[in-house]
Amino acid sequence: MDSDFLKNSWIFIIGFALQGEPMLILWLLYFYGHPVYWGVIFGIALFMSYFTGVVYYVLGRWAPQLGRLDKWLNKYQDKFSSRIPRRMPGLFLIAMKFLYGLRNPLAIYLGYVRFPAGLFLFWTFWGTLLWLALYFAGVYLMGLYFHKVIQTYRYALWYVYGTLLVIWSGFQFKKMWKKRSSNDLGGAS
Repeated sequence: MDSDFLKNSWIFIIGFALQGEPMLILWLLYFYGHPVYWGVIFGIALFMSYFTGVVYYVLGRWAPQLGRLDKWLNKYQDKFSSRIPRRMPGLFLIAMKFLYGLRNPLAIYLGYVRFPAGLFLFWTFWGTLLWLALYFAGVYLMGLYFHKVIQTYRYALWYVYGTLLVIWSGFQFKKMWKKRSSNDLGGAS
């Protein structure tokens, strides 16, 4: 593995741990010209994403010992249980990976209600694998057309930036004018 890859990837790994999908997209686009690294990125992302789901599940198992988490889960138990289907839980666990903002609380809840660990581990792995495969395919396709889009709209971006600068300058001028007017009125009385 190239030291350049490791030197430039640590910030993306930390970002992926904290931010998830947006940082994964940037990481893949950064190394878009080096498809050799995509396999390594896929392996790291698969491990980290799967590991986090398991950690949240285990946290749910420990919830009765953690007072605040136990109270929170009891408070929202009806909301969570209404979202979990009784039939085909494997399909639900695969689809859960695509529920941004809900997958971690649902993993905690599944641990809390003692969902079978073997089923959770098995189906979460396949859900994570499918989620990442679709993400990688989407970023690959986005990268194919990204250069064409930039070439086509590069001048349009300058117009957008210029318009935003004019609007911002107008607001600043208006604010300065109001302040000056209020100072003139305040000094006259």
